[in-house]
Amino acid sequence: MASFNLYHETATDDEIAAFCLTPNHISLSEACYDNHVVRLSDEAVVKFGIGVKEEEAESQRRAHELINNNIVRIPLVYRFFTKEQQGYIVMEYMQGRVMEPVENSFLRNRIADILAHLANIRGSMPGPLGGGVSCGILWSEHSEEPFLHTVKDMENWFNMRLKKQDPKLIFSESELVLCHLDIAPRNFLLLHDNSICLLDWASAGFYPRVFEVCTLRITHGLKDSFHEDVLKLGDLTEKEEFQITSMILAYSNSVRYHFGPIQTLHETNLVPVLEHQDDDPSDD
Repeated sequence: MASFNLYHETATDDEIAAFCLTPNHISLSEACYDNHVVRLSDEAVVKFGIGVKEEEAESQRRAHELINNNIVRIPLVYRFFTKEQQGYIVMEYMQGRVMEPVENSFLRNRIADILAHLANIRGSMPGPLGGGVSCGILWSEHSEEPFLHTVKDMENWFNMRLKKQDPKLIFSESELVLCHLDIAPRNFLLLHDNSICLLDWASAGFYPRVFEVCTLRITHGLKDSFHEDVLKLGDLTEKEEFQITSMILAYSNSVRYHFGPIQTLHETNLVPVLEHQDDDPSDD
């Protein structure tokens, strides 16, 4: 069946949501993903799903304002709305192809330059670029995602997930920089004019630069060629390597155990309730 266009400028939220359910739309995402991307027209697409949140739309909107368009393209956000517990981000359509992990060294160097550019953009408060709840792999699905008001809140979130004898993380001397936190080949498009577009801003925020390195090591591993080639943010200090090691330990505990909200733990100093009482991270 032939597809047809829906123009985002005049379509209502209900019309856009209904269009996503029709059989004659053009899907731009893999069927295996919980969130989906549907092409509305030559000018716009819509990303939708239960995991699509307003924080992502606001972070992408803010990234579009902050980032040099000559270095990397960010799709312009037209609107965000929710319907039946699903979020919808209507955004600019970027026509291109997903970059392969083994693209030539010139393109890999361009991605490294993009990450270096992001790391030069500073923020004053941790969390998503537009404010709100932090999302992504570091804030494990087994824990409640935190609303970080201060760097101390961020330290507390990780330190409560370390064993008692583990050295505690301190980020007070670290600059907060723009981190994407989902750097993967699938999120880079090579456009027809040879510019590069960076997608998926759900996890992005202002954090210490080690957060970008940490997420890459968790998702790609220490020996992954993509990680080694693109992550050239400058040599990490011994302190930063220590921070990453402790963050990965905290992440592992967060995956294995259930922790309550950061506000409750911070205010009452309660020991986290664990799902596996025979293997408590606070023991040993």
